[in-house]
Amino acid sequence: MMPSDWVDASSFRDVPDHQEVYMHPAAKGEQSVIIEILQYDDKLPDDKAAEYYFNDLANADGATSIEIDANRTKTSMVDIFGVPVTRGDISGVHMKAKLGPSSPTSPVVVLMSVIRAVNIDSDILITCHSFPEFLSEIRDVHDSLVDSLRFVDKSLFI
Repeated sequence: MMPSDWVDASSFRDVPDHQEVYMHPAAKGEQSVIIEILQYDDKLPDDKAAEYYFNDLANADGATSIEIDANRTKTSMVDIFGVPVTRGDISGVHMKAKLGPSSPTSPVVVLMSVIRAVNIDSDILITCHSFPEFLSEIRDVHDSLVDSLRFVDKSLFI
């Protein structure tokens, strides 16, 4: 469950249909949570999925370097219509230019969980971004969100 003080980004910018994006207003846009539903990739091994998506995000965001702090994959019961799924967690830092390619780079902490649900043909990404000074707060948000995540409407995946 998202903390009540976080803002749904779709209230002030376009957000793709396959994403939910939240921002913390007091962090001046430097903390965000993205929940994304992607097509399940059967060519991607479960134990490599989190690292693949972490690196893909770094590339898409124009990160100049990345550092992976932790990577673990485990089978866990996430309530996706009563079927056990594989969940991979990864965290690290992307060095990114926040104001465009020519601006100085800054470290951005990225916490990501990848839930691989072959039964609904989906890879579900939960990605949290923060500057390092907000690490403990964003880790609490990430852990709470992943632990409380529930799906109740199968039509999301059709």
